[in-house]
Amino acid sequence: MTHPIIPIHVEGACNGSPALRIVEPSLDGPQQQLQSIVSTLKPLVDAEFGNELPAGAWLRGLHLSEGEATLTIAPDLACRGHAVATLAFDVMRRLLPNTDIYVGAAPDA
Repeated sequence: MTHPIIPIHVEGACNGSPALRIVEPSLDGPQQQLQSIVSTLKPLVDAEFGNELPAGAWLRGLHLSEGEATLTIAPDLACRGHAVATLAFDVMRRLLPNTDIYVGAAPDA
């Protein structure tokens, strides 16, 4: 007797990759810190998407000032947006101790 194969999908899981628009991210602050954050975050985001992406596919802005950091992710990350935001927050918390950190999505364009 053959048994039918019933695929099981986790509810809310990401299937496939969204169509990502690549935009040059706005970077403002000390160059060394900006580069450190983006270069630490990029391989983690690439792993989340399962392929290598330019930073402009998921990052819209990173602004660093005294005691404050704001990172803006692309609005079109679909179900991966939460994971990217969480990764960004964790990386920034580790690299920027004693800094107020804000992570959010850019408004749809």
